[in-house]
Amino acid sequence: MRAFLVAVVFLCLLSSGKSCADDLTAESIREKVIVAYATAPTYKTQGIESTLMEVQGKKIPTSAEFTVVLKKPALYRISWKSSGPFSGVLWNDGGEPSLYLDQGNEYSKMKTDVEAMFTTAQINGGMALMISSLFFDQLKMPSPLKHWDVIERAPDEYVDGVDCYVISGKTPVSEKETIWVSKVNYFILRYDHSLRPPSGENGVPGLSDKSLEYSLQADGVEVIEERKMMIREQIQHDRKTLMDQHFGGIVKQKYYDITTPDLNLKDFHYQLPEGAILKESVFQ
Repeated sequence: MRAFLVAVVFLCLLSSGKSCADDLTAESIREKVIVAYATAPTYKTQGIESTLMEVQGKKIPTSAEFTVVLKKPALYRISWKSSGPFSGVLWNDGGEPSLYLDQGNEYSKMKTDVEAMFTTAQINGGMALMISSLFFDQLKMPSPLKHWDVIERAPDEYVDGVDCYVISGKTPVSEKETIWVSKVNYFILRYDHSLRPPSGENGVPGLSDKSLEYSLQADGVEVIEERKMMIREQIQHDRKTLMDQHFGGIVKQKYYDITTPDLNLKDFHYQLPEGAILKESVFQ
């Protein structure tokens, strides 16, 4: 009888990479992740990002280290040091959201937190956007995870000794995204996403009107149907251009030293370097 039970347990562990008692679907895991960040009062982590971009057969590697400190309802300090052209800090310590870039020793003030998050994402490639968009659920920012389609569960894996669920999906801009989720607290420990857009698709499926409205609001422009149509057409054009150039690659992010500590305003303050220049826009 003992040998029989051992054999059953062994077969269960081999089956789909998970235990017999674990019947969580990919969709239920995603929902637990969303709830975990939405209900956490604070969040702090260190992270590393490695990118391998491929353009017309040429491979371009870059890397970065980042720190994320968040507190509801809208306090944050996100800093990154990149091997690429820009390193910087995005912060809101209770005043106006501000963004500093070391190249040019310049900074600018943003109108809204959503504008600040998405402007920063345009510069650093979306570093920490997955986490911040989930954490600040009340800001109603479009989160990559919430726009996943064709969600699948893969065999469980360990990340730095932590047992994790592994789920993946695709978005309107990435043919595959994968997250490794801690079974202890449902925080994300690793996030990989392809730089190649989905192939064989026409239009921009999955890009909701709400997402387009957020994008327009982040740019500080009026939300009207004509502008939403223009964005859809531009994204479709950009996707075709990337496909024609055989654009691809992958971005890998790992998060470590994750805590939910007591935080106060000084934890979000950033002291600007001497001589920092205030600009109306970082894109000037």
